Amino acid sequence: MSWAMEWLGLEPDADERAIKRAYAKRLKHTRPDEDAAGFQQLHEAYQAALAWVQARAEEDAPSADDVMEAVETVTAEAVAPHGTVRPVERRVTSVNVPPARPAMRQTEVIDPAVDVPAFAQRVVTAASDAAPAELEHWLQQQPELWSLRDKPQIGADVLHLLLNTDAAIHARNFNQLSAFFSWNVLDGGVDPDVASACRWRLHRRWLLQAQDPTDLTTLLSHEGPAVTPTEARARVERLTQPRSRLRCLFDALLPGRVDAMRRTLELLDVQDAAQTPSPMQPAQVGFWLAVAHRNQINAPKLQLALLRSLLCALGWVALLGAIGLVDDPTRRRSGGVASINEVALFGSAAILLFGSLLLPVIAFIQWQVGAEHPRPRSWIARLLFIPVLAIGALLIIHMADARMLGSVLAWGTMALAGIRLWVRGQFAVSFSPWMIFVAIPVVKLGAAALMVGEVAVAIALVLWVVDAVNQVPLANAPGRARKRG
Repeated sequence: MSWAMEWLGLEPDADERAIKRAYAKRLKHTRPDEDAAGFQQLHEAYQAALAWVQARAEEDAPSADDVMEAVETVTAEAVAPHGTVRPVERRVTSVNVPPARPAMRQTEVIDPAVDVPAFAQRVVTAASDAAPAELEHWLQQQPELWSLRDKPQIGADVLHLLLNTDAAIHARNFNQLSAFFSWNVLDGGVDPDVASACRWRLHRRWLLQAQDPTDLTTLLSHEGPAVTPTEARARVERLTQPRSRLRCLFDALLPGRVDAMRRTLELLDVQDAAQTPSPMQPAQVGFWLAVAHRNQINAPKLQLALLRSLLCALGWVALLGAIGLVDDPTRRRSGGVASINEVALFGSAAILLFGSLLLPVIAFIQWQVGAEHPRPRSWIARLLFIPVLAIGALLIIHMADARMLGSVLAWGTMALAGIRLWVRGQFAVSFSPWMIFVAIPVVKLGAAALMVGEVAVAIALVLWVVDAVNQVPLANAPGRARKRG
């Protein structure tokens, strides 16, 4: 008798129907989600019992030689001694022919071999569509996952699909899959860093596509000002909807908009427009990354600065135009007083010039006050720029006979040298009220002395020499560089 028949509590002559009834009865008490090992043993006994019954039926079936021998025996007995044939009254009883196997009913299903790739795709689809509370129940109800032999292979195929797909899956659903297929155990054969990166990538895509912005709002409000669901949706739309460059520039004009988009990109871990996660638009991501970059001068930031300057200039013209409407044009003006039209024209030109040159000036100052170590490529040009400006100021004053222009250049050079020395020297000054009384006469004398451009040039050169002596050899000396290496 087969061990499987004994394990199921069946008689040796039990048929397939009895085996299936016994299997269904035991299955009520041995669930795969409660006792995986017990279910595996039950399933193996069920398969072994079916195989044993089928093999028994094949052994009991007569062979072709047995059938022919039985027919010949019956024919010989039916022939009379004198050659007359008498009717045969006896039936063949020596051949044990089993009854034909009944046709399988529509409700009886034999377990087919699991199509692992196809079922793994079903699992990924379910993880994308099902709510986190429903996925675990769905996994436990799938018969393909009850087999301890097929489950690890299915889990490996599911992970392979997740690593190479752009599906939108909630982080809690990924955690359910990780726990169900044992990806989170130490000896599970899955790199935790790889699994974590995959989990965040799929969850980020889910955040960008989810109809409910609750999780996105929670993420964007992390360690910062609270973000409303409407604002969270608006930020996602700026990154996912195709828009013209002009509309993007007008979006960036609002105060705080650039900082908000910078924080959004940081929280979503988007750092490169070339590797933009779907459904984000690379053009939109590239624009906001460019305008949000603090230490870089690029085309979008210059365009934004020019647009801001233009709007400020238009506002200035509109303000003076409103003043001109209430002003009496017939009123006589004192000599030397500019008209409103002149003030509007020169003021708007100054605003445009200042707004357009502000970013390049800031970038130039950052280039001048940069650290000497590691040595930049253009460190000689950066080092000699202040002496060149000082010499140029002197040439303009004495050679071109333009003292005012040369003095302005000298004062700017002195200010740049002072900023360079202060930032690179990392001075620490503690304020005291007595410093006010000392600073007032110093400022007066300094202002009077600075009216002479040559004095500003001399101060600029002194500050530059002090900085060069303290900073440049320390970072660029070959011996010190070798010691640091």
